[in-house]
Amino acid sequence: MVRKLSRRSRKVFLEGLRRYQERGVRVLVDGKDAGQEDMERLLMEYEDGSFYMGDYIWEECRVAAAMVRESRTAYTADPKILTDLASTRAVTDQTSPTGAGSLAGKRLKEIHFDRVYYR
Repeated sequence: MVRKLSRRSRKVFLEGLRRYQERGVRVLVDGKDAGQEDMERLLMEYEDGSFYMGDYIWEECRVAAAMVRESRTAYTADPKILTDLASTRAVTDQTSPTGAGSLAGKRLKEIHFDRVYYR
């Protein structure tokens, strides 16, 4: 059974990819930097059953890694500094779908979309 995305869901997906690009995340379709028409191809249905699948490429982020190490250290500080650190952590955590675990200290670098064939 093939489920089609609603018009709203398609729009949210494409806007999300554009926002990633604006933040410096490289989006590639079939090995080339994606333009608007390339991104729209990602949502097409193909008669042969193929579809596009994304691979997310992460890289170490020194600032995020330092914050992860720092969060493991208990200390007392001025509440203003703690508030600033918390807001910086929130921004860093947005680059990771889990905000913790194996992606801690990493940021999204590239998304590679390639056509795969379902058999």
